[in-house]
Amino acid sequence: MGLLDRITQTSSKTADITVKSPKELYSQLLKGVSGAGVTRKQNFDIFYEIIAFKGVMDGVGCSTLVANVAKAIADLGLKVCVVDTSIKHPIQDILLNTDYRNRVPEESNRLDWFDMPFTKRSVLHESKLSSGISVLSFFGKNRGIIDILSTNDNPELVDIAFTELHNKFDLILIDCCDEDTAVNTAALQQAQHVIQVWTDTTGVVNNIDNFINNCATLSCPLDKMRNVVYSQVMDDIIGSLDDMLSQYRLTKLASNTFSKDIRRVSVLNKPLYQYTSTEPDIIEYTNCVIQVACHILNIHDDEENLPKGTITSQDIMDGKVEGTYHKELKDYNDKLAESTDTVVVAPKNMHEADATLKALKEGKTLTEVTEDDFAVKPVESSETPTPEEETKDSEEVATDAKTDTEEKTEEKAEPTEESKEDVKEEPKKEKKEKRGFFGRKKKDKESK
Repeated sequence: MGLLDRITQTSSKTADITVKSPKELYSQLLKGVSGAGVTRKQNFDIFYEIIAFKGVMDGVGCSTLVANVAKAIADLGLKVCVVDTSIKHPIQDILLNTDYRNRVPEESNRLDWFDMPFTKRSVLHESKLSSGISVLSFFGKNRGIIDILSTNDNPELVDIAFTELHNKFDLILIDCCDEDTAVNTAALQQAQHVIQVWTDTTGVVNNIDNFINNCATLSCPLDKMRNVVYSQVMDDIIGSLDDMLSQYRLTKLASNTFSKDIRRVSVLNKPLYQYTSTEPDIIEYTNCVIQVACHILNIHDDEENLPKGTITSQDIMDGKVEGTYHKELKDYNDKLAESTDTVVVAPKNMHEADATLKALKEGKTLTEVTEDDFAVKPVESSETPTPEEETKDSEEVATDAKTDTEEKTEEKAEPTEESKEDVKEEPKKEKKEKRGFFGRKKKDKESK
């Protein structure tokens, strides 16, 4: 029996052994090397954890795109840290509504990126839009050109920050500004992937060549920044950007229209992603944000089996995403279909059609239109004739008809001699004078 027990124990141990596919092994290896394998439990294969967004120049909408992409990814359950490298004009705290200055009124108690090496307290600012978004920036204290020229602007700040944030967040999105600072340059160099942001304005189009050369000078090669997101400002120039993309062998990741409606929502300090509106430009911007988020999470819209919680452009158009105009329109149509009947009264003639139209104008629905609406109502008179009056009227009508017939018969009869004499005896003065053209009198034959 002892030998049988040993065989049973060995078979039970071998039954617990599982063999994983090479894809799962490589995924776990890459996640372990990146340091985020412990915190990430979602079904997303994220191989680029540090992603930078770089605009050709200021005012192209780079910061707005970063804030909306962060919100879209955070809504899927991932933790995102947005890094704002601008020292003079930090904007991500405003776009993501951290409300840091109101929560910490005294400036001496505020902490920013420069205080990170010298304090144990957290220098991150939490966003009110989503609990999964935090902002690392120089917002809170009045920083300026003096800090840029001082030793505080040091690339070691980026090393310290990324080392600490690496294990706390699933993604780090960098908003690279247009300032020539050591922090901005170091963040651009340490980014694993860079997304360019263009517009079709004259200033951007003429400076794309210098922008790419300057990035290469800062040790940011073109192979790391092959994807481009551009905004359409003028309709007649958007076609020229496609030629420039092929010239530099770049790929268009997404596009949007930076119109007045987009600026209006941005001025109201509201996120454009899933903003409830009927404007096509705002809906297009939401689709643009989704495409960028799918690219970062390594998800494609044409895949059949998407990870749980993933949203696509088609889902928004079908009304499956909460907070969008398509969702509200779909719910309204469903309620309207349930509350109203689909019976339609088909008119048989023009009179019924007019009656149906009149009933609808009075506020009736199609099902409330009855046959009484189609009935031809008699003309109402103030006095109703009696039977004796109706008989008298009919006799008068018959007498008038008989008199008319006799008169017509007499007119057709030939004239007698007496009637001819009467005609001859008529005075000549009563005859009407005949006149020709232009009013001239015609001569009688008797006078001739």
